[in-house]
Amino acid sequence: MVHWRLALTTLLSVVLLVGCGSQTKEELPFPYAVEFEEALAESTTDLQREILADQVITDEEFLELRQLHIACLNDAGIKAEMIPEGGYTVFAEMTEAETDIDMGCLDDSIMPIEPLYYAVRNNPKNIDFTEVIVECLQRKDLVSKDFTAKEYKLLESQFPSVITEEGTGSVEMPEGEIPKLPGGTPMDDPAVSECSWNPQGY
Repeated sequence: MVHWRLALTTLLSVVLLVGCGSQTKEELPFPYAVEFEEALAESTTDLQREILADQVITDEEFLELRQLHIACLNDAGIKAEMIPEGGYTVFAEMTEAETDIDMGCLDDSIMPIEPLYYAVRNNPKNIDFTEVIVECLQRKDLVSKDFTAKEYKLLESQFPSVITEEGTGSVEMPEGEIPKLPGGTPMDDPAVSECSWNPQGY
């Protein structure tokens, strides 16, 4: 059986990383300086530390880490392949032991670098990501210019989701419970989803 698996962090969570250091973002020359320091402290390999040291994660560096992750799985007897757009495919039901192996492979490869790679790419100024989503919705004329991030967060909190028991990441939405934007567009509309996952069109 083929399963499509995302790495363990979602785009929405990674772009909202909050630094715990004593410095504020306004005092730092680079918007993600605190997050890079935290990732460096969490790194487990010399390669991870080398990549994070200059506060730049190139496409080539991230690809190398993704390849290491897949190689680690394959070496453990777990058949897996990268998905070009991101994530990876595992060609079997994973046992609990294999899931633990996958976690170890992730820790020694793309984590904790993957969150920063996508965050810097999709939100280079490290601003409130909800504001970026709202700007996208406004560009698409899905909401008015006075629609706020606070209003979006309220709608998002009303957006129910049920993760399937298989744990494959698919989501089922109960009928009749999908909130709508003020203009009447359902929150699960493809145009709204596009703004949620890729608001800046990368």
